[in-house]
Amino acid sequence: TGMLQHLAGGLVDAFGITDDQEKGSSVDFLKVITKPVTSRLVQVDKKLVTQVAEVQDDAKLQALLKQSMIVNSQDKENHLFMDTNMSDAVAGTILLIVSLLLLTACLVLLVKTLQ
Repeated sequence: TGMLQHLAGGLVDAFGITDDQEKGSSVDFLKVITKPVTSRLVQVDKKLVTQVAEVQDDAKLQALLKQSMIVNSQDKENHLFMDTNMSDAVAGTILLIVSLLLLTACLVLLVKTLQ
């Protein structure tokens, strides 16, 4: 029926792979797929992470660690945890539980499909 050929052709077109690319060149498939999804779920304040990594004083470090790493400003793109007052630990726990549930559901569906 040619379904696999059409599916593979669609994936090649979506990822922008051309015949001109070298056979050894790496196309970052995972980044292309996950970048739009992760940017909608949560955004991290990269400047704050850098400040925490570079700080030498313990008092400044404790003050920086009390700030939330989640971006809460309206000028950036909207994401899942925007305008919430939950801590980084709570947001991370929620994301972990949801991702494990989705992984479990996908694995169960895969097993059911292969039976």
